[in-house]
Amino acid sequence: MPGGSPAAPLLAAPINATWAANHGAVWREKGFRGFLFEGLLDDLTPFPSESEAENAATTGNNHLSARPISLRARPAVVEQIVPGDWEALVAELTSAVNRLKAQDVDRNFLRLAIAPEAPYFTDPACRDMAGNRLRLAGAFCQKTGLRGIAIDTQSHNAIYDYRWDGHAPDASVETLREGARQFGRRLLRAFIHAYPDGEILLLAGMPETWGPLWRPFMEGALESVGAAAAIPIRLVLHDAAAPRTPTFYREYAAAIHRLFASALSKNAYERWERQGGIVFSLEPIHYEQDIPTARTPLAAYRRALYAAALYGDDYLMINAPEGGWWHIPPDTAAQFSHLRQSGRATVSFAPPVPRPLDAFAPRLLIAGAAHIGAAAAPDMEAEVLHNDTGAALLVWDGLENELSIPARTGIITATNLTTGEQRYYTPREEQIIVPVLDGLHLIEGLPMRQFALPAALGIRQRTPLRAGITQAEIEFTIQNPLTSPLRASATLNAEDQYAIGAAVVPVVVAPGKFITFRRTIQGISHLGQRPTFSINLQDAADAPINRTRSFPVEPPELYRIVMDGPPLGTPILHHSELGSAPFVVAGDARGGLVCFDAGTARVHWRTRNRGRYTKAPILITSPNATPYIASQSAHGRLRFYDMEGNEQVVVYSDAQGGGMTAVKDAQAPAVLSASVSGPTTVSIHTTAGTLRARIETAGAIRYLTSDPALPGKVFLIAERLNQERLLSESSHDEAESNDANQTRDHPMDYGPDKTGPFPGMLAAYTLDGDLLWETPLRDMPTRGPAIHVPHDRRQAILCTGDSTGAIVCYSAEDGAATARYSSNEGIPIRHITILDILDDGTPLVARADATSLALVAPERDGNAEGEARRWSSPLSLITALTRLPDRSGMLVGLDNGVVYAVGMDGRIRWEDHQGTSAVTGLATYQDTARDNAYVCLVSAQEGVLRALEVRQSLIAASAR
Repeated sequence: MPGGSPAAPLLAAPINATWAANHGAVWREKGFRGFLFEGLLDDLTPFPSESEAENAATTGNNHLSARPISLRARPAVVEQIVPGDWEALVAELTSAVNRLKAQDVDRNFLRLAIAPEAPYFTDPACRDMAGNRLRLAGAFCQKTGLRGIAIDTQSHNAIYDYRWDGHAPDASVETLREGARQFGRRLLRAFIHAYPDGEILLLAGMPETWGPLWRPFMEGALESVGAAAAIPIRLVLHDAAAPRTPTFYREYAAAIHRLFASALSKNAYERWERQGGIVFSLEPIHYEQDIPTARTPLAAYRRALYAAALYGDDYLMINAPEGGWWHIPPDTAAQFSHLRQSGRATVSFAPPVPRPLDAFAPRLLIAGAAHIGAAAAPDMEAEVLHNDTGAALLVWDGLENELSIPARTGIITATNLTTGEQRYYTPREEQIIVPVLDGLHLIEGLPMRQFALPAALGIRQRTPLRAGITQAEIEFTIQNPLTSPLRASATLNAEDQYAIGAAVVPVVVAPGKFITFRRTIQGISHLGQRPTFSINLQDAADAPINRTRSFPVEPPELYRIVMDGPPLGTPILHHSELGSAPFVVAGDARGGLVCFDAGTARVHWRTRNRGRYTKAPILITSPNATPYIASQSAHGRLRFYDMEGNEQVVVYSDAQGGGMTAVKDAQAPAVLSASVSGPTTVSIHTTAGTLRARIETAGAIRYLTSDPALPGKVFLIAERLNQERLLSESSHDEAESNDANQTRDHPMDYGPDKTGPFPGMLAAYTLDGDLLWETPLRDMPTRGPAIHVPHDRRQAILCTGDSTGAIVCYSAEDGAATARYSSNEGIPIRHITILDILDDGTPLVARADATSLALVAPERDGNAEGEARRWSSPLSLITALTRLPDRSGMLVGLDNGVVYAVGMDGRIRWEDHQGTSAVTGLATYQDTARDNAYVCLVSAQEGVLRALEVRQSLIAASAR
């Protein structure tokens, strides 16, 4: 919300409330505003009086048992049952909470987990007992003065998977979804009934960890508030990754809103928009051999800390599951043995905290400020705030250029938020110059009208700009950061191609308030364009203030398919009839397969297998060209399905997360599966599960690939194995092992200069297991080889990219190196694809590393980087890369869900920003409903497969 304060840091740790209250001033000085308290009502484990006799004997106390329970036969609990020490526990926490409030540490919550596993979605007794526990928690929070409850939803838990054994065997997927929704609704209603003024925090992992039934649970949780618009519900995202960039935190809350817009019912989403919000979390320290230790560099953590506080809603969670923020000597711990708060929150010895870790405390110099908005300067990555000294700039990466400010009373302070160093700048020659700064800084004391008022003008999309006939909602916001009323007129502008409605509006805004104007724009939009919208504010006292933003035109979304887990790689496209829409088969990491008609988006079948999967399924065919789907688990188990979803064959192997590829038989119309079945073995199977051949390699197989245009050949990259590993992995007798090791070592013994071993080999084999050729590799590739077969059937090539950024192209016929590109940057290649081969035989290769996308043209003489690179674009963290269907460029997927279509000239042809998480795969097929159009399938980490319609006629001429 405009003008809101940065989020307040909370500590989620096993800390005792009484002990914390004794040191309340210390915690406030560290920057904490509250705690998530454990050891009170930790989970849904039955109290002894709620359980059967045998459960009562093993539970032992009111909340510490982690034993799974079964309540299927237990009658519903009507009477509210409390622990035996209830009144003493209430008194203990009331005293601690009141003392913490006196020290301004007043944002304290009760933490409760939906655990242990039980059939909450189908068993009425389980639901009743859970509801009773939440009513008790609500009464506890109200009596003790806690702000609310933090429910650890255990979003990764097996109960959110309809394949969990604890669900009723006859429960359908639809029944379980409805049960999860009802459970979420009743659970929170029980708490709200007991504590109508309480706040609700829902703790969950990142979307890619959510089980299939977690979203229905969340929908029910949002429905629980009903018409009680004053109850805030905050989703706390536990992020196990390293601290993210400010851009991630700025964009991710909007991404979650987009995800919920498509995943929730209309009513639930409206409540989310009205009352929901995102809370980010960080875990800066952990234990290493009983010593608290920093998990990440301080500079990266501090940037993430300020970004999470600025872009999150209300709170910022600091996780410390092992402790590490406090020191308790053994003699001190003994003094608290009488306390009722128990379990992990019992006061016990904690080792001293190293002094350098004090810098990881969440002290925020912006804690008392109001957030205005992004800085108006186009060349500055900064946010504008308002505090007691005036306007303030929070610059994420310092100042690239010096900042000139007209002379004014007072001084300007620049604080390095990583080191704490402060610098002061005073007027000289009627101006103040803030020099170039490096790193995270807060610059305070700036004039309000020059900095705060431009940042107070906001423009954002409520609906995306779609290509073609466009109707989109744009929201304009004007807030008043000044101490006097703002009286002016505002002009809302759009480009000439759009009608925007009433454009000139009077503005009267009280100090600290804001107003919004929503406009539905109408017009014609083309892909590749970025139309600009602006707001112009004019008052009598000052020069006009103008704020401009541009938004991309995006392709319309035809449909989306929700999967049980993160999709794996590129979906399979199977055209059953010429000219018809294909059937699409996609696999996910939970073992799910879904097949749907791309023309109607109707799901044809779904199936699930146990286990973890890391590789996308492949399409193979029988000798009479009947299609089958092959899927390989992380443990090597192969399953073959027909196109009706019926499992036909299961093949077992010793592979651990191996690879799999489809290989066309050179002698028949069949397409076989080639899979890594052991560390140094590839097995080739028919659709009947029959072993056709086995390939034995000299090293550990790292990548396996093939191409239907090169029938009868499979290509692989093997890493050199040392003698000890080979001997330990071999199951042959000593004589056979010696012979095999001599054979395997021979091609990998020496490097190019004969002074050291090659790290690996690129090799080609026939489907009978015969070696066609092998080529030593100077460096191990970071990705599997890309294959390109020209339309005119000229020499096919394979390209590899390695950790130095170099690219080498090889002939698919004999393995000879045909071209090389050497990078001067030494950045490992993440993705590589061959776009075309020029008439002179020079390949055009798209390469992506951690910081950029580039088009290069390797040549036989290994020409210099500057000569070989055609262009480079600063697209970072690319997760998927493939060719456009008309070979006019490439499709690029990013880790934030953005998709770009980039032409051969490096210009963006179209872009899509509606994704939520990392793109895992990209595929295209011709749109059968429209001429000269194609559909782009986007697989994303959050478990969604989206279809975007791209009409060539709607690509702007400037982008072609």
